[in-house]
Amino acid sequence: MTQNLATPEAVEVDFDTFEKVLGKNACTEESEDFDQAVKIPPPAKRPKDDDGLLDLSDESTLDKLSSGGFLRIRPEGQNVVSVAFFKPAVQEKTHYSQERNKTIPCLQPKSDYCCKQLGEARDVIGVLAIQYAGASTKDGGLKKGNDPELRVGYVTLSRSALASIRKSLPEGASLYSTDWKIWKRSSGIGYEYAVQRVTPAYKTLNLEKQVEELIAPYKDGVKLRQRVAKPMSVTEVKLLLTGEPPELGERNPLEDMETL
Repeated sequence: MTQNLATPEAVEVDFDTFEKVLGKNACTEESEDFDQAVKIPPPAKRPKDDDGLLDLSDESTLDKLSSGGFLRIRPEGQNVVSVAFFKPAVQEKTHYSQERNKTIPCLQPKSDYCCKQLGEARDVIGVLAIQYAGASTKDGGLKKGNDPELRVGYVTLSRSALASIRKSLPEGASLYSTDWKIWKRSSGIGYEYAVQRVTPAYKTLNLEKQVEELIAPYKDGVKLRQRVAKPMSVTEVKLLLTGEPPELGERNPLEDMETL
């Protein structure tokens, strides 16, 4: 096959920076009427390949799409987040599919399909939280003289993480009477927790009213429970794990999909 040499080769675009691509014959030409050179501008920069595209296999992306402003609070990369906990807390049993990068609610006692496919369910505790969004991502500290940006959300804890947090409490303190900093373990699996401030910053800065307004819509625990373990039917779990819908029959009519 004869290669078309007049066609420029495709150029890969780096995620963070753009590579300038000049045409093969880009040069400086002299005008017949002027001594000044006329410069041919380079081709326009190509847009980022990922502009407007979403990775629906990423749990954090799905969180943002489905939860509005009520998001799970967790550190990304080497960052540290600073939070205060509030009542209520909920406990749910869930599974994690590493292949799908998705947390799945345990379907017991309705069905044991999830347990057969993903093993024993684990206890997950979800707790209402306020994040100091303006805190330092290095150590969770706050700048003096500036009111922190407050953001409502929730934090999920394993049983072992909750036990670790309780052990680190100062004498006489509670989970709700202190500020906490959270960062990802060096192994990349799980998180570390430590007391950030013995007295929450929102109290020191007299922001109790603002905090109360932020958490008020979520104090009934309904949204929190839905976010910690998003309700799914057996059909939805099977479809997620296998990529194929269950077989239908006389005992599984289409109008009764929720019972599959």
